[in-house]
Formats: sequence, structure tokens, C-alpha cells
Amino acid sequence: MTRYVHSIFCDDIRQEVGNKLSYMGCYVGQMFVSSFPLTLPKLCVAMYAVTYASNPFKQLKFRLLKNDEIIAEADMNVTEVAMPPRPIPLAGDELRMMLTQAFQFPGFQLSEPCVLRVRAITEEGETKGGGLFVDLAPEGASLVPSPPAKQ
Repeated sequence: MTRYVHSIFCDDIRQEVGNKLSYMGCYVGQMFVSSFPLTLPKLCVAMYAVTYASNPFKQLKFRLLKNDEIIAEADMNVTEVAMPPRPIPLAGDELRMMLTQAFQFPGFQLSEPCVLRVRAITEEGETKGGGLFVDLAPEGASLVPSPPAKQ
């Protein structure tokens, strides 16, 4: 695999001292909720597009879909990215380059079960990344807490 896309779905992304990121409340493949409709206080998605350093991106657009509907996208200006991104040793002997994008959605509304899908569109076509299934919880499953009732 010469190129791939990785994603992290979580409740919050925080910038820490030393230019570090913390991902709070990460979801792994699925999110169970108690009922629909539901408004999450916040949903965040961090996306990483990785390629071999010898095959840098000429174009890159990150895209997030809710089922088949595009709900967010970001065009990366790959010619202006950090001169180019510094190669990193990820796997094997060949160096790779990684570009990132984060989306934050305060008050994220869910009206029904859905699948959130990550895509990277490059000059070589579309690369599919991980997703998140959002569904009603089966009995005994760990739930995303419902917001407190208004008094």
C-alpha cells in the first residue's frame, strides 16, 4: 500500500504544551447512543494522509461524509505545506510523508443511525479511510451519555 488514510473520531482534540495533541474520548469503529435524534456536545475527526516521500501528494482534499452526504471538506495546498512535510519513518525502510487535517463540530446532530466516512482525494484518485458507525445501543452496550434534561 503506497498511500493510505487514517482517522480518529473523538469528543475533543486539545493542543498541548510542546505542540502535542491530545485526543479525548476516542471512538473505535462504532458509537452507540440511547436514542435519536441526539445532539452531541462536540464531535471531532482527525485525518492523516500518508504517502511515500518519493511520491509526494500533488493534490490533496480531505472529505468527511455522513452516509453519502459530504458534510465537510478541506483542500490542502500541498505546495505551501511546511517546505515540504518532513519525511518520517513509519513502516519498513522507505520514508513516508504525512499531512493532517482536523474537523471539529460543536453541537453535532444525529437524526438517525449513520456511517461517518473519511476520504482523501488526490491526483491518483480517492483513498478510503476508516469510518464510524453510529447506531442505537444493543442491550448492555456502553453508551454515549445523553445530555442532561433541561429544567
